[in-house]
Amino acid sequence: MTEKRPNTVGAFLGLITSKGRVRYQMRIENDLIAGISYKGDFELPGGRVRKKDLRVVLTPDELFKAAAKRTKEEMGITVAVPDNIMIYRTIFENYTTEKIDWAFMIPILPKYWDETAEVKRKIVDLDPDDLDVLERLNLIFSGKKRMYRMGLAAMYLGCNNSMWHGRPEELLNMAMPGWKEIECLYSGESALADIRKELGLE
Repeated sequence: MTEKRPNTVGAFLGLITSKGRVRYQMRIENDLIAGISYKGDFELPGGRVRKKDLRVVLTPDELFKAAAKRTKEEMGITVAVPDNIMIYRTIFENYTTEKIDWAFMIPILPKYWDETAEVKRKIVDLDPDDLDVLERLNLIFSGKKRMYRMGLAAMYLGCNNSMWHGRPEELLNMAMPGWKEIECLYSGESALADIRKELGLE
């Protein structure tokens, strides 16, 4: 796949609980996206990376730092830097505006955060089928698109895959055939280095 330079980059954390579920927060902002309010929908903690220099942004350290900062601001949860950073990347290209947005998700194992910490927002801890039900009810921000796939990928990458008997993988295969080749960056450091090189950033 030939890389196209993104106009915006987002960074999110897939917080995995001790039971292998992924934690979503309820969106409280009433800001409109394409004229639609997603207030009340559930999403992973994180958001747009404010730095503009892609050479800096497209590194595991910077993506984690941006997502961890937003997680602290939004939920009050402090996250330690994981020993090994795997990344799931989704790409959205708006063919009307010709703008491209990349969203990265870093799965976080239970040992790197305190799942019992008091949080600022309403939360739900979801297994793959719970997540699929909320998506069918249209309660996951962006529907079967990125926020849904990033949650499934967090469970696939961030916990023992046999815990759900391959269910995250099965649902991802239905939502995005070929996702392992298109979206999953198992080695965050080397994969991002390749992307920076292809974009002519180094």
